[in-house]
Amino acid sequence: QGMKFPSYETAMLTFDSAHHRLPDTVTELALQMSLQRAMKSMPDKARPAILAELRQLHEMNVLEPVQYDSLTIEEKKACIRAFLFLKDKFTADGTFDKFKGRLVANKKTQGFSTTAQETMDPSSPTVDFLTACLIINLICLRKMKTAIIDVKGAYLNALINELVYIILDPTTAAIFVEEYPVYKPMLRRDGSLCCRVRRALYGLPQSGKLWYLHLKETLVELGYTCQQEHDKCLFTCIKPDGSTGYILVYVDDLLLAADTDAELDRIITWSSLQTIPASLCPRRATSPTSSSATTFPSRRRRVVPALRNS
Repeated sequence: QGMKFPSYETAMLTFDSAHHRLPDTVTELALQMSLQRAMKSMPDKARPAILAELRQLHEMNVLEPVQYDSLTIEEKKACIRAFLFLKDKFTADGTFDKFKGRLVANKKTQGFSTTAQETMDPSSPTVDFLTACLIINLICLRKMKTAIIDVKGAYLNALINELVYIILDPTTAAIFVEEYPVYKPMLRRDGSLCCRVRRALYGLPQSGKLWYLHLKETLVELGYTCQQEHDKCLFTCIKPDGSTGYILVYVDDLLLAADTDAELDRIITWSSLQTIPASLCPRRATSPTSSSATTFPSRRRRVVPALRNS
């Protein structure tokens, strides 16, 4: 009662003050200092990156702040530390452009039961090199239309199917509650914030696999078949008129190939009919040919489809 919460600037500039919890690990210290250096040297560029990441997490319902005292003893022991760090982005000439923020869970502090450790395969498959070569050769031979899709915040589109709690450090928590004051009463005495994780947060061991399974389900709904006997990351579709579509998956990057523009448009715009959007950035790729320099016209478009569950 009557507790004063630190302002954004105070939280950023007083990392070494006594009221801040000391870092648990060298990794945590490095990530915290990265945040501090960014705010001290270029706050005008660091703050938008931090807020953009936290807003994305909030809008996609990734985190649900909870009262730490409401957790059971077992749940408190299983809480995972999470940290927001900034990654430098540079232009083609090497000039600093902007920061990109990313909140990640420290998976080293996540405790799984023995059964879970023995049965869970957390890896997300990626397309085999030989498969990619074969499909690219088919694209060249048939002069297929192509597009590349980069799924933004890919993992966050997948729901997590177990109880997972994270602890936001005091610095990140201060920024979060300044943006969303309704959660201020949930801050702990040391300024940290406990949140339940609703979606596959980066850093959790199971997130990669959850994302792949979610993407697979989405592509199957689009009428594509996973060729899992040969390659789990190759999806194919044969239309009644004989036209073909291919999708190659490499984590959050998709290579689309189809005999017609209509099929590419169908894949890209499918999710515009959904109710909860997530971000995809498709771009038309130049169609390669193996025998000449002929290329198809290149186009760039941005759509907002939905890969998320409601």
